[in-house]
Amino acid sequence: MTQAPQLPKSYLSEEERQGLLQEVGINAVYLAESTEATLAGDEDAAWEWFRLAELSASTLAYLKAMTGGADFIREQGLITTKADEQFGQGWLDRA
Repeated sequence: MTQAPQLPKSYLSEEERQGLLQEVGINAVYLAESTEATLAGDEDAAWEWFRLAELSASTLAYLKAMTGGADFIREQGLITTKADEQFGQGWLDRA
């Protein structure tokens, strides 16, 4: 039996997490956790939560443009599924 992966340290109450999950979805939980971890000064947890989120294609394109290219996205291990679908495979390497 496989175990679920361990999540980063949580900065939201269970009530906050459940409210976001029901109202908006799991990505909202991940992004809210990332934000709260940042505000608490826990950059490691903030990035761990951020990596769990499935970011929109436009957000990933913005990150690519603002961070100098594909290396940042790859190094951070960000999920690129939506951008791969919208822009096509290999979009990270295109100018």
